[in-house]
Parts: sequence; structure tokens; C-alpha cells
Amino acid sequence: MGITKKQLEILQFIEDYQRKNNGISPSLEEIKNHFKLNAVSTVFGHLERLKKEGLIEKEWNSKRGIKIKRKIPLIGVVAAGLPVEAFENIEYIEIPDYLLSGGENFALKVSGNSMVDEGIFDGDLIILNKNKNPENGDLVIAMVDGEMTLKKYYRIGDKIKLQPANPNFKPIYVNEKDIKIQGIVIALIRKFNKY
Repeated sequence: MGITKKQLEILQFIEDYQRKNNGISPSLEEIKNHFKLNAVSTVFGHLERLKKEGLIEKEWNSKRGIKIKRKIPLIGVVAAGLPVEAFENIEYIEIPDYLLSGGENFALKVSGNSMVDEGIFDGDLIILNKNKNPENGDLVIAMVDGEMTLKKYYRIGDKIKLQPANPNFKPIYVNEKDIKIQGIVIALIRKFNKY
């Protein structure tokens, strides 16, 4: 069936609001006032349509319980240690919209412990942006000799230093022409073990 122009505008308003307010959603009253609608029940109707289209989830007993549903590819495992092949398989996972940035985003599962001093542990999920250019100090996924690794990026002349965040690992130095940055880390999702 699809959504109306007004419903798309409401969805965009919710996304912008969440981005500006650390993931907190607008209330139904705030949506009503922003769009100069006559009643909260009108907002409710629009949100029901967005929910039926699979674009949001709504906790109806919560004043600000709107969750934007965004799926990005989880494309495999990346080493936080010695480089390994990534992109083993592709599945899609839902990520809160406020964790994403413009352009193409994807996720990888971390394997290893070379980035523990950055708070990135074995089993964590990292969200990456494929369209940003790296700057010194950025956490990146780099392809070196056909293998992927998660490290901090530093340009030193025509060389690139990939710095681990664990004193038990040594930095990797490569010529600029021998490295391909696959993405820059923009968010982390911690996976807690259940005991």
C-alpha cells in the first residue's frame, strides 16, 4: 500500500528529532504540534501506517517509544588482531537510526582483542560508514594484502600506520598504494555474554 507524503514527513521528523536528542523520540503531542494537526489520534493513525509498512516499532505504553527500523548488512567478521579475511556471509540487522550517518553503512562482528584499550572487545558489533575519508586517529577497517583488520589510522608521509590499541600487538606499516580503507567506525554495539 505504501505511505503518504505526510507519513514520510513524519518519519523524517522523527529521525531528525532522534538524531538531535540522542535517540529520544518525539511525543505524539510534539508531532501533532510540529505538523499543526488537529488531534493526537491523527498522529496515531499515521504512526500505525508506518508500523504496518515495517518502518517503525511503537511501544504504545511509552510516551516516547518510537523506534525507527533500519536494516544494514552485517557482512562478516573482522580481526581486531592479526588481519583475517572478512565478508564471510551477509545478513541484515536492525540498527537504531541515530547510530547511522549519511551514505552507505554496514556492520561487522569483531574477532580478537587488539583494540581493547579503545573499548572494543571480541564479539562486539561495529557500525561503519563506507563514504567517509579517514583522518588521523580514526578507527578504520583496512584491507591489506587481501585481508581485513580493525585499527587506528595514521598517515605518515606516503605510509599508513595501522595502530592497535593493545600493547601486546605491533603496528602495521604499509605504503599508501597497498591499503584500501573499507570503512570508518561510527558506532559500537556491545554484545554482553550471558552467564
